[in-house]
Amino acid sequence: MLQLLYLDRPWLEARLSCIFPEDAGEAHLREAAWESYLLDWIPSVEAFEVLRAEYARADAALDPGRVSEAPRDPDGFLARHLMILLWSGTLAFDDPSGILDTFYTRASDSLRARAADFVGRQLMQMEGEVDAVVLDRFGDLWERRLQSAVEEQERPASEELGAFAWFFISGKFDENSSLERVDRALALGADVGHDAYLLAKNLAAVAPAHPRLAVACLDKIVRGILSRPDSAFPIVAIETNTLAVLQIARGSDDDEAEQTATALANRLVARGYERFESAL
Repeated sequence: MLQLLYLDRPWLEARLSCIFPEDAGEAHLREAAWESYLLDWIPSVEAFEVLRAEYARADAALDPGRVSEAPRDPDGFLARHLMILLWSGTLAFDDPSGILDTFYTRASDSLRARAADFVGRQLMQMEGEVDAVVLDRFGDLWERRLQSAVEEQERPASEELGAFAWFFISGKFDENSSLERVDRALALGADVGHDAYLLAKNLAAVAPAHPRLAVACLDKIVRGILSRPDSAFPIVAIETNTLAVLQIARGSDDDEAEQTATALANRLVARGYERFESAL
């Protein structure tokens, strides 16, 4: 489709109703064209301008109850497209199109998590500094989603809040502000799942400069793990980094950090994880 856009945009625009037919009997043709575009192309400003109505239609069709982890799930690729368009500044919150706002209103927790996960991993893979304007956009997104979780506590958000841990893991944001956001997300029930190891590793790396926040985040992660019946393996997986954070926090000049570390070490020892006695 993008070849047609760059070859002859007026021709393509004149025939959009043929490519994306309105007739219900031809819905399969519309879906095939749209999914082919979503899955096989990276969006550009020009493509978005031509297909703005299709993006809005796809947003409106999202099922908040649908969960799909399929690698080539169209909804997942829609989330990627919107994040790329936000990255470039083509899309913004509160703009007349309402496309981002509608996405976040209708998308399931798991789909919103895929959007955050995609951005965080892209940031982590980038070498050097990221444009400050881009970081501001995604810092605003992070803050918006945290605030939404506070205001709509009946709406599931644990997966999405957990996925934002990749924003911190990427190392591209200010350490103190990103740690504060991770701490707030964990307090709201963020589920970091299999990312607990990487998160604990990064907390250990920043603990010397931020002992209070690092151990506060770790305390919430461990509490979440211990609340599950299958806690043994996850605790062992983060054991080395947990010990590092505990020892740094207990050796710091921050009384709150020392108290949190002591309480956490005692909790772990009481649950049978005797190695944590060395942090007391």
